[in-house]
Amino acid sequence: MKKTWRLIVLGGGILVGLGAYFGTGLAHAPPEKLLSWFHSLGVWAGVVYITIYAVAPVLLVPGSLLTVIAGALFGPLLGTLYVIIGANLGALMAFLSARYFGADVKEKVEKTRFMNLQEANKKIERNGFLFVLFLRLVPLVPYNLLNYGLGLSRVRFRDYFLGSIIGMLPATFAFVYFGDSLASLDWRQILFASLLVAGTITIPLGIKKHMGKKEQALNAREDS
Repeated sequence: MKKTWRLIVLGGGILVGLGAYFGTGLAHAPPEKLLSWFHSLGVWAGVVYITIYAVAPVLLVPGSLLTVIAGALFGPLLGTLYVIIGANLGALMAFLSARYFGADVKEKVEKTRFMNLQEANKKIERNGFLFVLFLRLVPLVPYNLLNYGLGLSRVRFRDYFLGSIIGMLPATFAFVYFGDSLASLDWRQILFASLLVAGTITIPLGIKKHMGKKEQALNAREDS
């Protein structure tokens, strides 16, 4: 019964988001029109924004654009809050879709003969929070693919949820603050915000590159 209600809520959330996005003509709207439309919503702007952001991955809408718009609309603090809520709702929909609709695939993964996959699943179950946190901070796997992939793993819902929220915070705040700086037209704030965005992009890429070199070195030692 619980599973049925989860599926109903999941499907309802997707339908509401799709209706808000396509029903308002925003599917092909330029950024300036988006800003104007959101401003016209008044107190409902936050609710509508969160709903649209939640279904953005399904619609292939760039999350970075919506995140920057949040800064211009709501400011750095409220904008960050709305993005975190919307992004995690979207991530949870993907995660739960994979977990409940992909039950057969999950079962096959758990019964696979490849010990590496079984061991990886056990490690994810034991250290789920740190695993999710690291992958959110250092994007080794594409964001949307990660949501579905973790849904097929043994990671606990709590670990996935908390790891996602905390891991998303640094980059989210940087992009929201950048949007706020563009709205303020203050060149010093724009410069500082640009440095923040650059840092959230280059530091994880640097870590990813370092890990790749380290793995290559380990493989070379094993082959020699």
